Amino acid sequence: MFEGTKCLYFAVDNNKRIAQYESIFQYALPKSGAAVYLEINYKCTGSFEVGVYSGTTYWFVSGINPSYTWNKIYIQLSSGVSSLTGNCGLYFRTVKTDNEPKTEYWIDNIKVVSY
Repeated sequence: MFEGTKCLYFAVDNNKRIAQYESIFQYALPKSGAAVYLEINYKCTGSFEVGVYSGTTYWFVSGINPSYTWNKIYIQLSSGVSSLTGNCGLYFRTVKTDNEPKTEYWIDNIKVVSY
């Protein structure tokens, strides 16, 4: 954990090669190119992707590279949010492609910021 006692943790290995986690709720976020950002702290041994979804439509926003120490990042979600109709949720996804036996991910302090 970066702060507190809990964070999102997931791992992929040779038996479970794909992981995708989605927010339970979808939020009414500003459209038409308005500024919408995702702020997260993360640490991971492999790359992963971040995106938004609405209903059954998913929009890739950014790929995140491994960071073996905690890192804070801001990801602009505006293009994805503006491309979808209705409310939007977040997703994190990875597919195991390397030869390591296990790839691990920790994501903390997940915040959506808009004006």
